[in-house]
Amino acid sequence: ILVESCGNGPAGTNPKKDLPPMPAYLEQLSTTCPWSFYRVSVDLAPQFFSVVYNLNRALPFLKFDGSKPLSRPGCWAYPDMLMVGVSVPRHSGHAPHDPNLLDYRQWESHFAMWAITSSPLILGFDLTNETLLKTTWPIIANEEMLAISQVWRGHPGRLVANASVYKVVDASHGSPGTQFTTESLPSWQAWAKPVANGGVALLVVKVWEEDGEGISDAPPSPSSLSWTLGELFQAPTEEGRAPPTTVKVRDVLHHTNNGTATDKITVDLDAIPERGAVFLLLTPATASTASGDGVEVSTNLVSLQQHDFP
Repeated sequence: ILVESCGNGPAGTNPKKDLPPMPAYLEQLSTTCPWSFYRVSVDLAPQFFSVVYNLNRALPFLKFDGSKPLSRPGCWAYPDMLMVGVSVPRHSGHAPHDPNLLDYRQWESHFAMWAITSSPLILGFDLTNETLLKTTWPIIANEEMLAISQVWRGHPGRLVANASVYKVVDASHGSPGTQFTTESLPSWQAWAKPVANGGVALLVVKVWEEDGEGISDAPPSPSSLSWTLGELFQAPTEEGRAPPTTVKVRDVLHHTNNGTATDKITVDLDAIPERGAVFLLLTPATASTASGDGVEVSTNLVSLQQHDFP
């Protein structure tokens, strides 16, 4: 039996809109947690800024301070159903007016962002549309992403770093795509999650291309981003292993083995297209796995839920 909160919470709370979350809601989640997963944000729209906004609303539930995270097996933080396969808002026959609608690249980044944070993967497009199903299949059936989403090694996933440069954007909300709020979003974000065999998954998403834009006085982002293995492997894990010195690098989106890295990982930020992502699986070079990719593949990883289509 699967039970979703659908935005409900203790009296006096509104979990979809409360920012920060109300203490009574956090207390309920840390103790009884009566749901399989629970909403942490407003309804999602098929727009990339909406995707990034909703994911970041999950941050209080992914807290990384040595304590038990509020998002955990049997009680998952849920930033709403996926917009993979959805590219046009429900406008009741009206033409879409948002130039930032989702395309294939953004669907892939969106799916990766939900996977790296263990967010429930609930599909919301018309599954009877065989053309659309075939188009999205490489994303929704990517076993490596699904395995990273499914595995539990002590933490659901965390935000590693934000860009220093921010931009004010209009984030859309709700499937009709008619509600907007003004939000300040970084040009890129990096996320990580501990996985099987002492490994870590690393996701770097380019939210928007800087090109001299931004509201902060911070210098432009560097052309490449680097983190030591100690920085990436610091999340609590069930194994409690020390950070490795050398890791095998696997590209989860392109299904390629990219050699090994010692002491640090460097990602070429300039090579990431706007609203695109780099998704890497880092496995200690001494780890032994049957599949060679450092993740465990499970079945029944994607749930299906259809939107109300006109």
